[in-house]
Amino acid sequence: MKNTFGLFLLLLICAACSTVKKPFFWKLEKDGKTSYALGTIHAGVDIREFPDYVTDKIETSHLILLETDLGYYKSTLRPLETQAKTAKIFDYAKQLKENIKKKKSIKPLFTDKEWTVIVERAQELKVNTETLEYYPLPALAPLVLREYKTYVNHKQHDVARARPLDASIERRAMDANVPIFHLDTIERMSPSCLDKLYTFAIKNNVSDTTYERIEDLVKLSDAYKSGEEKLVLEMTSPMKEDLKKCLLKERNEHWMSVIEKNHTAQSPVFIAGGILHFIDEDNILLSLQERGFKVSRVLRAE
Repeated sequence: MKNTFGLFLLLLICAACSTVKKPFFWKLEKDGKTSYALGTIHAGVDIREFPDYVTDKIETSHLILLETDLGYYKSTLRPLETQAKTAKIFDYAKQLKENIKKKKSIKPLFTDKEWTVIVERAQELKVNTETLEYYPLPALAPLVLREYKTYVNHKQHDVARARPLDASIERRAMDANVPIFHLDTIERMSPSCLDKLYTFAIKNNVSDTTYERIEDLVKLSDAYKSGEEKLVLEMTSPMKEDLKKCLLKERNEHWMSVIEKNHTAQSPVFIAGGILHFIDEDNILLSLQERGFKVSRVLRAE
């Protein structure tokens, strides 16, 4: 089943280590300056699997542009007021109380079969299911994924848990004292877009067995490591147009000015974001070319 895309915010695992054969890694050149971009998947691949000519660029860049601040570490360029906004957004207890008061139920978003699975997983964790239908979707998602993590931990599957690739890049940059800026923050994304994203992820997670989900993640990981765009696109779940618009197209448009501005002022810049932002239609690379950038894929040390 093609349901791996919805795991990208939630799974903290990677496949058994092997070399990334053809990294989704590009050189971006304009006005005599050079920056680099890496398309990533958020789970299933470890930073140690990349060749040195990719990881060395993290440590030698003047600035790292990462996709979204999910709270792994404190960004070196992130204002305190932005951190405060994030804390407010993630106040799930307050959101839960407001949803109960307003009788704002998420149950209609799911089929009866899907909701039955969600309730069963919540019961396994001794969660009060009487208020479950009023849970904020970002708070519900980890409950759905918990059964997956239990399987990985106790069944000794050949998929090992690891720090997400985004977090590993951020950690390396911080160790090298390279400034970090996030192209997006959770609070900049519209609540409706976030709800669509988490609904998509939860539906995918409860639709199949744990074994099928693990197998899909391994297949996506292998496709990514092969470096073949067609294989990666075939392994990602089709998204509805409204989700695709807010999650990819609108965010790409927002990122472009940030990327170009920092390339001009601080190159070399190292940009890392989800692979679909670089290979799907209306992708960042096409937009950069339209703005006068020379874009070339890097497959070996220069």
